[in-house]
Amino acid sequence: MWLPKEERHLLMVYTVFDPNFDGQDMVFKVEDLKWALDKCLQPSKIVKRASELRKEAEKQDQKVNTLENTQTDGNKKVEEYMSWLRAKATIRSINNRLRARGLIESRECDTGCYEVKMTLAGWDLGDKYNSWCSRNVLWFREYKDHWIWLIVGFLGGIVGALLVNWLSNGNK
Repeated sequence: MWLPKEERHLLMVYTVFDPNFDGQDMVFKVEDLKWALDKCLQPSKIVKRASELRKEAEKQDQKVNTLENTQTDGNKKVEEYMSWLRAKATIRSINNRLRARGLIESRECDTGCYEVKMTLAGWDLGDKYNSWCSRNVLWFREYKDHWIWLIVGFLGGIVGALLVNWLSNGNK
């Protein structure tokens, strides 16, 4: 199954945080998942960053991060808060779609905190997305019957015929 990009990214992060499919509930804050919503991220960078965050969380025994009270510009605070709200709405939407597909079980346990539990199907799919080879196989299975391949095949046939014609004329 080939999921939309945002759902793939979040499922990959959840899978990295549960590498052995322990089936334990994991708690994520919006701040922990906000970076994975970037549409320009490459899958390898998602896996690397998520594994680094998991290692840091294990080192800190999952201590609660506190917000630093720094004096900043009011517009900057509003901009940060609006960014947080957009990320929260997006994460809630993605979690609802993944839950409807039966890939995760999630609930909002506090404002901006999500309790996520992977299902076996979700973990298996996330594990496939984390592997470059498996991810490409999934992509090919999804798009092998796409209409663009008809055009590519047609153009490839023309180029092949011209190449054969050119090579056969070169031998005379």
